[in-house]
Amino acid sequence: EVRPQDKEFAEKFYKALTDVLLPQGLLKPNKVTKIPGGLNGVEQGFRQMMENKVAAEKLVYTLAETTKA
Repeated sequence: EVRPQDKEFAEKFYKALTDVLLPQGLLKPNKVTKIPGGLNGVEQGFRQMMENKVAAEKLVYTLAETTKA
């Protein structure tokens, strides 16, 4: 069950997000970095994170690129 105050907050927040914060560049989404190879590239992504080569990024893997090892 949704509490009325939570619904009211969400409505105001998303309105501010879409009308002000994103259009004016006050809030910027993280950079998206696509790792090749689908799930076969997960190890590469983890390695980059462990080596502190990933900061404020979203690593994305395309499942359709996954091949059987």
